[in-house]
Amino acid sequence: MKKAHCLALTGALLTITSTLLAQSTPTAILSKENPSVYNYVEQMPSFRGGPDSLLAYIRNNTRYPVEALYKGVVGKVFVSFVVNAQGKVKQACILKGVHPALDLEALRVISNMPAAWQPGKHEGKSVAVSFTVPVTFYTPEARQLLNIRVPKKP
Repeated sequence: MKKAHCLALTGALLTITSTLLAQSTPTAILSKENPSVYNYVEQMPSFRGGPDSLLAYIRNNTRYPVEALYKGVVGKVFVSFVVNAQGKVKQACILKGVHPALDLEALRVISNMPAAWQPGKHEGKSVAVSFTVPVTFYTPEARQLLNIRVPKKP
């Protein structure tokens, strides 16, 4: 079954919008919801190794939920989280979900992310910064790889 998950994951496209990873602005903006967390700073947090390493982490640690795969559920889950001043992921939550099984899997992967982030910086100091990552679940051929037959509707 583990091999099947790997095959399904290989067929899946998990993408991260590079524009969200490369945000940078000259002024810092504090979050209205949490005044100790910034939305934008001079140096935004970055995953060590860059966007490709973040994508590889997500790809290697995500298991397409069998329930969603069986039902043919695909879509983009938006996960928001805070990269704290130590580079750890905290307060992960779903901003926009697709299906409970996909939402839980995206949340699990992001919540378990190692402290492999360079924290954001404001005025030379490490600060907590809010971050959003879209995780796309799409696998037209994954169902075939797992040889799952979906019953036809009567």
